[in-house]
Amino acid sequence: MRWAVLVAFAVTVVGQGCGGVVDDDCVPAMQLVNYEAGTSPAGLERCGRAWNRTEAVVAERDTVALASCDVEQDDQCATDDQCTGQQCVATDECFCANACGRDDDCADDEACLASAAIAGDEPLSHFPRCVPATCRGPQDCGGSDCGVQLGLCGNVMGLSCRSAFDCVDRDDCAFGGYCAGNEGRSGWSCFYDEAAIACE
Repeated sequence: MRWAVLVAFAVTVVGQGCGGVVDDDCVPAMQLVNYEAGTSPAGLERCGRAWNRTEAVVAERDTVALASCDVEQDDQCATDDQCTGQQCVATDECFCANACGRDDDCADDEACLASAAIAGDEPLSHFPRCVPATCRGPQDCGGSDCGVQLGLCGNVMGLSCRSAFDCVDRDDCAFGGYCAGNEGRSGWSCFYDEAAIACE
């Protein structure tokens, strides 16, 4: 009986620790203006160290940053006319990329992730682009969050519904593991390899 109680307790703790449940203290992200958080909602929020997509929005490029692009200063483009079948976007440099404005611009298994940042923090996303998605908002997740899958180095991998089997952040990973999105599939897992350590 004693062992049965201990085992049941352990399962409960694991369920609560991972659980796909994020911090209630959530901060909405804004789309970028001149490389910083502006005033237009990005349809994303950060809850603790986890990111979720809350709704679809009309995604806009950072036109203020684009105005400073200069091909004579080694930028690839300054206007869309200088891109073939793509759009000019600005991050720490200006280059041609496939930008989107709304989910309908993307494939059925993708979503248009807007540029996003929280004031004072590094942007999550620098320009709107289509990303792999098994959800486009919480309405697709049966009451769970539609989470942003991040790689070991913080790169956006896609959107996925959170489940009770997913880690949320490093606090859910024993022995110093790192919580990151699963490559090529839904969900999040704890990783313990050298690639994770290299990103610190």
